[in-house]
Amino acid sequence: MTERYLFRGKRIDKDEWREGHLIIAGDCRAYITQELLRCKDYGFAHLSGWNEIDSATLGQCTGLKDQNGKLIFEGDILQDAIAHQFVKQKGVVKWGDEDGSWLVNWDNELYLLANLTNKTSVIGNIHDNPELLEKERV
Repeated sequence: MTERYLFRGKRIDKDEWREGHLIIAGDCRAYITQELLRCKDYGFAHLSGWNEIDSATLGQCTGLKDQNGKLIFEGDILQDAIAHQFVKQKGVVKWGDEDGSWLVNWDNELYLLANLTNKTSVIGNIHDNPELLEKERV
């Protein structure tokens, strides 16, 4: 599966994350499936388990990895590798429509994610770990 087309979301029937191909049904419900087969006459058909996803948790893979080799998704919380002025910097990954690129919001300032990947680690996400965004003294 090509990483730049990978999505992640939380299943609505279980407290479990799924990664895979995104399908938006005619009724606007979101599903993630592990495999797709291109069919000449019908577009795509799913091959294996697709799960309905809570669309509020849906995030696209940026195609980039953190300093530990972990894929970075929209909504991930990153921490920089260097503590600044005794405060650990944490930021949230988001898509910037105006910039047409992946950004990190560090204390209300936006930075290009591509410039930060070798200096950051994914430490959680905004859905499971919102408390990580609270300021913390070292």
